[in-house]
Amino acid sequence: MKFARRPHWDNGVKSLVAVLAAAAAGIVGSVLTALGDKVLGGGVPTPVVVLVGVGAAAVVFVGGLFTKPEQEPAPALSPDAAAAPDGGAVRAERVAVSSGGTGELRLFAVTRAGAVLERTYRQDHGWSDWADRSLPDGPAHDVAATRIGSVRIDLFAADRRGRIWYRQYDLDGWQPWQTVDGTAHLGRVVRLAVASAGPRHRELWVLGDGGQVGHRWKGDGEAWSQWYDRSVADTLDVAMTVRRGEQLEVTRLKFDGRVRQRGWVNQVWEQWYDLGRPPTSLAGVAVSALSGSREHQEVFVVDASGGISHRWRWHDDPWSDWYEMEAPGHLVDVAAGITSDGRYEVIVADAAGQLHQRSYGKQDRWSDWRAV
Repeated sequence: MKFARRPHWDNGVKSLVAVLAAAAAGIVGSVLTALGDKVLGGGVPTPVVVLVGVGAAAVVFVGGLFTKPEQEPAPALSPDAAAAPDGGAVRAERVAVSSGGTGELRLFAVTRAGAVLERTYRQDHGWSDWADRSLPDGPAHDVAATRIGSVRIDLFAADRRGRIWYRQYDLDGWQPWQTVDGTAHLGRVVRLAVASAGPRHRELWVLGDGGQVGHRWKGDGEAWSQWYDRSVADTLDVAMTVRRGEQLEVTRLKFDGRVRQRGWVNQVWEQWYDLGRPPTSLAGVAVSALSGSREHQEVFVVDASGGISHRWRWHDDPWSDWYEMEAPGHLVDVAAGITSDGRYEVIVADAAGQLHQRSYGKQDRWSDWRAV
């Protein structure tokens, strides 16, 4: 935040006023002195009074021109305020992204105070300022978002009481928050994941604080479906992505650090497939997934040691091995998306609440981590 500076000449103008006031005071003083001469037969000579008054005012005027400009105090910033375009003052605990291959990525962050913040990354152009998208009733705990079609964005949030909230962005801007009807019966909802398999569809997966997951879906103009798959347990986090048009892929991170995945293929959910455990730790913290093209999938896992690993596959080939990335700090969350075909973006939050970004695509290589 830059200080607002008053121009030097403002001080000069003030001093000029002081000159005029002092001169007037000198004239008044001369009149009084003359009266004193007549009445009392003594007093200070009038020319001396005038010269003293004008001289003192001149000193004030000249000094004002060279006085250090005043500084207005900077506004107080809360720990979650965006002090600068780089988001240096934001302290995030959870992150989510929405991307649709249109050259931009929307980042949503839940701060330590429970605020929901948003900013936009435009490929090769950088980040916008932060905007406040906080819930109307209480702090948020987690957030998830998906793009529907070329313009709309569906944003979901779980508050600290376990309620699920929803709002939509369209050509008219952001619509108000509303609660999602129906309880998942999974305990308090602590994690969310959402994806869209078509221009009128969204699929929501949630995780309760007891480790159970459930999902439901909704079409435009339709009511939400009932909850399904509530028997799946032992889960720490869940992620979603879409490949091959309308093929949904769900990835969940288990208590033991293992990663499981299943796909929605030919209108049927496949069985859970074991993707193994990242090599850095036996326990996991967060998972995210992306589809960089129709035939590509990639999974990212943050483990309990603060490291990050990933693996991928192309077409229906076998999955690659797990590979560990160099982490920019002790990480606590990850979100991955794309800005265009073959251009991947990974956003992570570290234990201090700082956000970092890494890109893949230029010359088929990963960039260095950089601050968000």
